[in-house]
Amino acid sequence: MNKIEVFVRHCFKSNHDYERWNSGYSKEQCFNNLIKSIQNNPDVNLTFLLDDSARDNKKKYFLETQSDYSVICFKGGSEYKAFRYMIDYVSNLNLPDETIIYFLEDDYLHREGWPKVLREAYDELDVELVSLYDHKDKYLLPIIILTNLKNNGELAKKLGALTAGLSWLILLPAGSLYTQFYPATKTLILANAWPWAHSIVMETKEHWGILLPIVATTAALMVWNGKAEESKKWWIIVLVLSILLAVMGRIVKMGAFA
Repeated sequence: MNKIEVFVRHCFKSNHDYERWNSGYSKEQCFNNLIKSIQNNPDVNLTFLLDDSARDNKKKYFLETQSDYSVICFKGGSEYKAFRYMIDYVSNLNLPDETIIYFLEDDYLHREGWPKVLREAYDELDVELVSLYDHKDKYLLPIIILTNLKNNGELAKKLGALTAGLSWLILLPAGSLYTQFYPATKTLILANAWPWAHSIVMETKEHWGILLPIVATTAALMVWNGKAEESKKWWIIVLVLSILLAVMGRIVKMGAFA
């Protein structure tokens, strides 16, 4: 059985920043959930990496009050620097090739049995990179809209507006990630075995990603103007684009580790 080494990146960002998603959210809750989820899994090891660059008056972080798991403190200061530190730290460990390395951040919850699912993915699929997180919101909304164009026009209008709005809003974090990680990601991919993952796939993904909100907005406006039937082909384009962007994103990630 392959050992799973989990590296969890934490920072001093307040729980309050996440309460808009879940009023009962806390990083302690995520930590406890993770610990509970690996019970009876002795081949899963946890290491926590704490970016303490924003530490307030040497205040102790809750991870530092426990002694069951290793906590590595470092000075990051930004998403890129913290992620880069984690990559370098793990690379210097020289872990066996068969080890499954799981990178994690401090705001995720896990279902019971996730180690089994992760191992099955590597055992049964010919893949080198796996994610346990599924962004269903990125590709299910167009399908729901298509099935409701005739039966529930009002619902289709609302979902269409929601999809168009989300497609524009997602450009904000995408732009932030682009400015912070693009130079390093480009260098990493070009230095590895799949340079085409950047020169072809990544470049295509960037331009198609800008087209997505334009197409989604066009489709939504057609629904609101009573042209639901004519909008179908536009929603199909939104669906296909979403799937292709997801596939290209996966290829880019694989290219970074090829």
